[in-house]
This record gives sequence, structure tokens and C-alpha cells, in this order.
Amino acid sequence: MIGRETVEAAKKWCEVGARWIENGAVRLGLNYIDRAISVFGEAEEPRWLTYARHQKLDGLKETGREEDAEAMFDEVMRGYTEQDDAYGKALLLAHLGDVLARQGRSERALVTYNLSASIAETEGLKQVLAYALAQQARLLLERENLVKVIRLFRRAEGLLEEEGLEMEALRLRYSAAEAMVRLGERADAIAYLEDLQSKLIRALRFREAMEPLNLLSRLYEESQSWDEKNRISQLVHLCGQHIVRGEGERKRRDPTLPLIRPVEAPAEPPPPAEGEQAPPAPRRGPKRAGFSKTT
Repeated sequence: MIGRETVEAAKKWCEVGARWIENGAVRLGLNYIDRAISVFGEAEEPRWLTYARHQKLDGLKETGREEDAEAMFDEVMRGYTEQDDAYGKALLLAHLGDVLARQGRSERALVTYNLSASIAETEGLKQVLAYALAQQARLLLERENLVKVIRLFRRAEGLLEEEGLEMEALRLRYSAAEAMVRLGERADAIAYLEDLQSKLIRALRFREAMEPLNLLSRLYEESQSWDEKNRISQLVHLCGQHIVRGEGERKRRDPTLPLIRPVEAPAEPPPPAEGEQAPPAPRRGPKRAGFSKTT
């Protein structure tokens, strides 16, 4: 019989594992998650078991083990269905869409993202809806369906802004601007990119600012706007100096990806046992109802 102390410890292992996965140490995180899954299964903790399995599925996806991740989908979805957890179902479908897209199964991925978006829209889950729409747009971008791509990116951006997630919304602008360039809407693209690079630099996101800066440099060169190109070149140099010095943001996973929702407010993780490592400080997770954000 599993005691309550062991179950509580497993909850902390699960949160520690989730934090490691979020910070890129996926294999280490999966070790914690597997320990927790074993306890939750034996202790008959269905909500925590579903949460831990979803975290494992996400970790498998991040390590390129798409087939293993897909194989876990049914049991995780069954858990969320039994718990009537719309957030979990919508986010799980989005994760499955990611798996299918990586496997090159674009048609099924689009259907899956659409299912995720449908649940999220019905339940008012704006951040999950924004993610599903943006992922659809990225797939459609490969098919040159540019008008729809821009519309999807703009809607996703608006949803994130409604949730007060300005930085996350801005990160969608680069993809939208790329589509605008390909559609011939260069003036709109430049306006998007200028706003994006300015806000990223002010937020010390120097590495992230390099993409819009490089695209702006190319656009200004093609239009022979040499003063503007020189201005952008100076900003590229400035960002490069900060990056070399290691200032600003660290490399992270896709910051627009919603977090898997905890079963309850997580406790602080325990001190690491001998031979174990403590995870980095977590980003702020979504509230129990609605969203909050951080990555």
C-alpha cells in the first residue's frame, strides 16, 4: 500500500520533472516523471496520473520520440475525458498535432489542431486556441495559403493580447511578417517587424530580435533604403554584442506553448536528494481557471 507521504513526494517529483522538461533538460525530467507515474498508478491517483502521463508525452515529443508520444495519446485522453477536463483535452490535441506535423502527416495534423481549437474556443481557453491557430498557420505556410496564414496569425496574436500576453503575441509577428513578404505586402511586413524588433530589444530579448532585424535588413536592401539598412545594421551589431556577453534571455522552448495545467497548486519542490539536481526556477504557470503566463 502506497502511503500518503510517498504520494506527496511523487507530486513533487512530477513538478520537478515538468520544470526540467520546460527548461530543456528533457531526459532528466522524464526520469522524475516516470518515478511519479509508477506511484500514482499504484496509489490510484487518476488526476495526477493523467497529468504525469501528459507531461511524459510532452517530453517524448521534445526528444523526437514521436511514435512513443503518439502511443500514449489514447490513455491520456481517456483520463481527461473521465475527469471532464476541457483544458487538458484541448492542449493534448494540440500536442498530438505537433507530433503528427513532425512526422510529415500534415493533413491529420491540421484536423487535430482544428479539433483542439474547437474545444478551446467553446470553453474560452484563449491561450490554447491561439497556439492551435498559430500551429495551423505554420503548416499552411508550407502550402502557400498566405491569406489564410496571415489571418490565423493575426487572430492568434489578438487572443494572446486579450490575455495580457504581449511578449508571446509579439513572437507570432515574425511568422506573420514572413507571410506578408511572400504575399507582396512589404509595407505591412516592415511595420510589423519594426514594432517587433523594438519591443524585443527593450525587453532584452536580443537573440530573438535578430530574426526580425535580419529580415528588415534584407527588405531595406532590396528597396535600396540605405539609411534604414544602416540603422538596422547598427542594431544587429548591438544585439550581437549583448549575445556574446551572454546578456538577455536564455534559450528556451517555444514560449507561446501553453503549460500543461497542474492538478492543484504545486508545492515547492523538495531539496534534491543526494546525487540529484535541483531544477531551475520555474516560469509562472497558468492559473487554475483562465491563464497566466510567463517562458
